[in-house]
Amino acid sequence: MNVEENLYWRVNDFYDAYLRYPETLDELSDFIWQIVNAEYEYKSFDLYLKSAPPIFTRDAKTLDFILNNRDKMQMAQKQGRLIITYKHKKIEIQKNVCKDLEMPLEKSHFIYKLNTCEIFDSDGRIMRNYYNDDFIELLTSVKKQYLCKHPNIDVNKLIYSAFRYNKHDGLVMLCPQVKVNIKNNLYLKDLSFSLDTFINERDINIIQFIIGVPNEKK
Repeated sequence: MNVEENLYWRVNDFYDAYLRYPETLDELSDFIWQIVNAEYEYKSFDLYLKSAPPIFTRDAKTLDFILNNRDKMQMAQKQGRLIITYKHKKIEIQKNVCKDLEMPLEKSHFIYKLNTCEIFDSDGRIMRNYYNDDFIELLTSVKKQYLCKHPNIDVNKLIYSAFRYNKHDGLVMLCPQVKVNIKNNLYLKDLSFSLDTFINERDINIIQFIIGVPNEKK
């Protein structure tokens, strides 16, 4: 796999993690550096390069390429696509988690992220996640309490969407076209209350996830 191909797949990985495109080459570089430095062994890529000898994985080569050619590269979003150009070459990526979740769930690319979470630090970077099992337990507990309080609601009729929760904004739905009233939905009210405790107990800044929400319309 050459640098161009690896760059394409790392942008895809970025989108899968953040549910959005990188805004800048610096943000993409930081994401790739987190992959290269997965064990937190080096304080910077410069120190990594000075190690004896540096291990030039595909990701290290890709990061080195971006850092040495960023003045010759351009990145822009257009009509739902991310386009990266370098000289006469062009990489084009098109992803949309919200449109994807409108498909039958078994056909969705994001089915593997259902009921899992990503944790972000105060700068918006993904943190090492130790809390997926805790998050699954939280969802199970919320569902159980919800069923006890609202036994007549069919929890098998779900509407899927992506959400983000933080202390400042509370629960935010990332797919505005989804027909769920986030302020009135009883399940989301219960979930928001539980998430507030969840992030405070673990000192989490931002948590992001994809879940199915009961359709409470009668």
